[in-house]
Amino acid sequence: MRRSVDEHLQAVLERIAPLPPFDQSLLDALGLVLCEDVTSPISLPSFDNSSMDGYAVRAADLAGASEQAPVQLPVMGDIAAGRSRPLVVTPGTVVRIMTGAPLPRGADAVVPMEWTDGGSVSVRIARQPQVGNSIRRVAEDLHAGTKVLDRDTPLGPRQIAILAAVGRSRVMVRPRPRVVIVSTGAELREPGGQLEDGQIYDSNSYTLAAAKELTEFRRPVLLVRAADDRIFPAAACLGLRGRATGRGSAGAVRAEYGHWRVRASHQNASRASPGASVSGAFLISQRTAQCIGPQARSSIKEST
Repeated sequence: MRRSVDEHLQAVLERIAPLPPFDQSLLDALGLVLCEDVTSPISLPSFDNSSMDGYAVRAADLAGASEQAPVQLPVMGDIAAGRSRPLVVTPGTVVRIMTGAPLPRGADAVVPMEWTDGGSVSVRIARQPQVGNSIRRVAEDLHAGTKVLDRDTPLGPRQIAILAAVGRSRVMVRPRPRVVIVSTGAELREPGGQLEDGQIYDSNSYTLAAAKELTEFRRPVLLVRAADDRIFPAAACLGLRGRATGRGSAGAVRAEYGHWRVRASHQNASRASPGASVSGAFLISQRTAQCIGPQARSSIKEST
């Protein structure tokens, strides 16, 4: 009884359950699928800070400042990023501040360095800032308790950056699929080898190994070479029941299986009969759909 591709895919997915998640460090989790919702334990930013190198000021002290009439004020100290000094901006004073440094008490604006003469003892300021100028306020980007990533999200560079930004060093993820590509055909030879009469270089397995779906998330790929009369006994050892299909010069090998997924492309299959082996390249991914989340699993398609 023939089954459609959709019926075949459904039969396969019904036998698959997700593999248990495991704990991984951030860089080891790159390319894997998240198995938990992630909420931020902190607000971002977690403190008021300067978005520019410049001077923390009281905006009212600079009323009327201009290029023609700059205001000169004493510099009471410096605050660098990563350091919190107990400095206070009192009326008529400024504090020099670096990008990312916490805003000192009493300041309500930051004057960028470009508006000044860059003085370290006293500074001449040629523009009046608005209250809040060049200040990043607490929770401006994110409030503590906000969900930042959903379960079943593939972890790429952006997601890893988000996890690091909210202080996560490890996450629960699913294992990376292990992929084996088995090339069949007595006529096939490894590229770089010497061809004899009737032989060709194997290109199908390299095409599959280089496919975007295998490379973009660093899925490990193993290339295996097998003669025609060995592939289906090997498949039987793996719990596969395969049959060749195709009526023209190209077709597909389909397999009914439990924990394994098989895709195949082949040439010269016009003489193939059900149960016969054919030359080509099989893509076998051990428990592939178990290693991905439901969102990704729904996109699995069978080769035709």
